Amino acid sequence: MNNYLKYFILIFSVSYLFAVETIPASIQVIEDSSSLEANPAQKVETTVPVENEESKTVESPAPAETEMVPQEAPKAVSEKNERVQPTIVYVKETVPTQNQIIIEKASPSNLDIKALRNIYPIDLNLALAASFGSAFLANSENEGSDFSGLAWTLGLKLTFPLNEGTTGVVTGALFKYRYASAVIKNDRYRFNRMAVDVPLLFKFKMERSRLAFDAGLLMSVNAYDRLEISTGNKVTEDDLLKASYTNPVDWGFLTGFSVYINPRASFQFNLLFGVSEMYSVVDIKGVEADFTPFEISLGFSVVLF
Repeated sequence: MNNYLKYFILIFSVSYLFAVETIPASIQVIEDSSSLEANPAQKVETTVPVENEESKTVESPAPAETEMVPQEAPKAVSEKNERVQPTIVYVKETVPTQNQIIIEKASPSNLDIKALRNIYPIDLNLALAASFGSAFLANSENEGSDFSGLAWTLGLKLTFPLNEGTTGVVTGALFKYRYASAVIKNDRYRFNRMAVDVPLLFKFKMERSRLAFDAGLLMSVNAYDRLEISTGNKVTEDDLLKASYTNPVDWGFLTGFSVYINPRASFQFNLLFGVSEMYSVVDIKGVEADFTPFEISLGFSVVLF
């Protein structure tokens, strides 16, 4: 009986070992079936041998430029659960090209180019001009009295260029009011005059300079001229233009310079010397009237168009 039991145990052991060796290593053996019943959603992982298929070349749509980039093919597994040497597959990968962007810009005008080059040209323009200054009536007679006062102008000036921008002619029409007074024998004498000034000036400057020089003639058309005499509390007034004491037109020599702030605005400094007789008579109400007018003024002009 003991011998049969020994033979049975020996045969059972050999059969068990043989059965264990024939179980594939890729199959997970579940020893406890209770865990599977407790968790039926648990997955049983198995590995199925995959045949090594021939590698194929995959091409994307033909781009502008391509570059061959090596990539690994899916790794195959042999029947003996051994890793197979990967096969290199070349896939054409699109490389984005850098496109040149061309931006068209409008070509600068002549004014823009001159502004960039710091050029202040003499251009054709119409400007609003104003000035304010001192007025003097210098008496040519030794015994005569000199008169002093103020003058201001307001009007339009028109500029014509004569070349590329360094020489021009300035004309226009400006309203002017001027008064000059003096005390003679305790009486105050005051000349009040209104006129329309018409300048005819030549303007000179360097191309890149902000400074311009003006020189020319000034014609004044007299529209109003009266003499006020104040004696104590009494004031008398005489119309000199109506009495034909005043010459209808006066002439003077006008000179000065302009400083450009920018191409559309400038300051002016002007000097006026009278070259004609203001009055047709020498004596007006006991006052020596052989006057030579003289004015100093500071002006400002802005280009309208």
